[in-house]
Amino acid sequence: MKWFTWVKNELMVIVAMAIVLAVVVPGLAAEMVDRVVAVVNDDPIVLSELNREIKPYMEQIKQAQYPLEKQRQLIFKVRADVLEQLINRKLTDQEIARFGISVSDEELNSTIERIKESAFSTDEEMRAALGDQGLAFEEYQSRIRQQLLRRKLINSEVRSRTVITKEDIRAYYDSHPELFAGETKYHLKNILIQVPETMDEDQKHRIRLQMEGLHQALLHERSFDELMKAVSDTAPQAMANDLGEFSFDSLSMQLQEALKGKQSGAFTGVLDTDQGFQIIYIQEIIQSPGKSLEEASSSIEEKLFNEIVDKKFESWLEKLKKRSYIKIIQ
Repeated sequence: MKWFTWVKNELMVIVAMAIVLAVVVPGLAAEMVDRVVAVVNDDPIVLSELNREIKPYMEQIKQAQYPLEKQRQLIFKVRADVLEQLINRKLTDQEIARFGISVSDEELNSTIERIKESAFSTDEEMRAALGDQGLAFEEYQSRIRQQLLRRKLINSEVRSRTVITKEDIRAYYDSHPELFAGETKYHLKNILIQVPETMDEDQKHRIRLQMEGLHQALLHERSFDELMKAVSDTAPQAMANDLGEFSFDSLSMQLQEALKGKQSGAFTGVLDTDQGFQIIYIQEIIQSPGKSLEEASSSIEEKLFNEIVDKKFESWLEKLKKRSYIKIIQ
């Protein structure tokens, strides 16, 4: 029986190749223009189809100007990965046909309209963007239809069987306190005198003395906002800036160290930074409130749901592969 199955499978490959050759090369011309690279149950995947999907990646690899051996390795991997994607696509399309899943023109047009509204100003702008990618609008419609069909298949085979419990949500909330504890932001201002690389040490020293004078004014209870307004008179090279809001972690290590433990209304000493000599002022420390379990539940449920659906889909696809006939032809 195993021998008979093997012969049957090999005959399927030969038949599939013959069909493609008969269509692509009338009369089975001596030069093979296209060939079968894989068979998925009764459906062939041909070289031109594979090459069309690989083309954007090939262009990226060439533009990167890797050494030839590196290029060869990357092309080999991309070819294998894209062929795997095409096989998965054939399998899901076959299941769509088996279950009689369909997408109406109304569903298709509604989806395209939502995409257009979110990413483009006009229909002409969308069509122009598709043209830049080498896509005709009809081909784009076909791709969106296939995406909708596959989504319906996943909904029926995977999503409808996935349940997230309140216990799952609470466990995630309790194990990720950093995501829901809120965030501390610093609203910063500065006074800065830039120091060009060509400046000699004497000039740098004079600039530092100017900045130290500004710092002394702050120590003698001159307000930072008043000093920012007067800075052009006291130090013409100085710039006063409202820097905006920053999370503490986004600041450089130098600034983190200088600001550590300081409250709103505090300022640093004169800092020698990459931008030049500057004094940083904390206008305000803003503590955004954290999210309660109730407030975070919806986003947690969506995240867990998508993660589980992805895993279940991979498992479903692997089972589908095991019961399907798949032949890759080198």
